Amino acid sequence: MPTQWMTQPLPTTVAELIPVMDSIVEEARRDGRRTGYFAALYAAMTRSVQAGIVNNAFVDAGRMERLCVVFAHRYLDAFREWRRGAAPTMAWAMAFGATRQSDITVVQHLLLGINAHINLDLGIAAQQTSPGSALADLETDFDHINGVIASLMNTVKDTLATLAWPVRFLDDFTGNADDVIANFSIRIARDEAWAFAVRLNGDATQDVQDAIRRRDDHVASLADRIVRPGWLANVVLKPILWSEPRDVRHIVTILQEMSRSVGSPSTS
Repeated sequence: MPTQWMTQPLPTTVAELIPVMDSIVEEARRDGRRTGYFAALYAAMTRSVQAGIVNNAFVDAGRMERLCVVFAHRYLDAFREWRRGAAPTMAWAMAFGATRQSDITVVQHLLLGINAHINLDLGIAAQQTSPGSALADLETDFDHINGVIASLMNTVKDTLATLAWPVRFLDDFTGNADDVIANFSIRIARDEAWAFAVRLNGDATQDVQDAIRRRDDHVASLADRIVRPGWLANVVLKPILWSEPRDVRHIVTILQEMSRSVGSPSTS
């Protein structure tokens, strides 16, 4: 049975996004769905962006809100399509499809969502928010939103270490946990997303949909490397997987609590 957010118009403000994200997390918690892992991270990010808007952390708060909404719509649209049995982008199809797997870690599930959303969606959302000559002015705030995501990943890793103690050794073993898994780096993803936005923006004669399809194919190949990262990464990941709780509801609940505890707006 479709949930309320799937049948209503998509939110048009950051404040409206938060209850939608929370409802996705709560539904996943109730039903024991791993889709709640990334949704909890996203709800935390949305709260952090809202706090930044309230506290004047961005160069242009109104533009950042537009970017956040356009960006979120790509995730929500993809999730709706997948839930209805239709085909979202390949990157999102792989991320959502992997939520049926019990043989990869929570960190991998989160990186699959981040991969689809930053490597594919963010460049598209940036160009749509500030097309033409306005794009260059967006870059500072564009970098800021990626900083929010990177910071939240550190918070998430600290949270996951309370569930599976080997998580705390990821950074010690590798220098950076993100680099273990398919050499995934949020910084590199940010830079590539910006380059993609510039490419989409730079040639009015190009076939934009073809460029997006080709980008989606590349991002899907990165997703495959996150799911199957190789033996060295598995030396670290398998002990984490064996230590994680088997109860998906419990993991979602912990991430839900984390999400609600960060990024709360302050007017101080």
